[in-house]
Amino acid sequence: MITADLFYASEAPGLQQGDILLAGVSRVTAEDNFSPSQWDQLDAQEVLLSGAKPDMGPIRLFAGFGLVMVTSHDCQLEKEWNCRRSELVAAGSTTDEAEAAADADGSLDRTVVASPLIDPDDLSSVDRGNLLGGHIVGYVPVPPSENGTVPESVVDLTYRCTLDRFDVVRVASLTPLARSQLRYALIRLDALRTPHLDF
Repeated sequence: MITADLFYASEAPGLQQGDILLAGVSRVTAEDNFSPSQWDQLDAQEVLLSGAKPDMGPIRLFAGFGLVMVTSHDCQLEKEWNCRRSELVAAGSTTDEAEAAADADGSLDRTVVASPLIDPDDLSSVDRGNLLGGHIVGYVPVPPSENGTVPESVVDLTYRCTLDRFDVVRVASLTPLARSQLRYALIRLDALRTPHLDF
């Protein structure tokens, strides 16, 4: 695991991949309400949506609140904003005016995909050294922040939720080195058949 001084950025622009947020999370579950033990803290509320399925059966979900890491790529986060900015510049606005107008447009780029931070001690079946060393597929180690707002944890990439960027609070941002670590972990989980890059 890289150290906090190499992991956390002191300053950051707008929302970007790897940002750590305080946000609500939720997930749909089967009738038996199965929940892995590492998600207990996130499963604060059980919600039953009666008659939501085509057969009028219920949809069951768990919801909670906690720290999450943005997994959406920056291209997804900025694509609508960039298009709107280009339209405004083409229509005669200055770059500053176009950027200010795009920033003020509440309909742009609101969707953010994120995964929760969990306590590594809650993953008792996994070797802690390998987990915090970044060697377990599906997890990204996170060192404790120097200001104490982020505890030592791992991002559980197997839990993904969609958030509204206007309903989150940014707690920390990552350095380019740490974002690269996240991107590699996402590739290992989603795209590679082996953990080795053989291009």
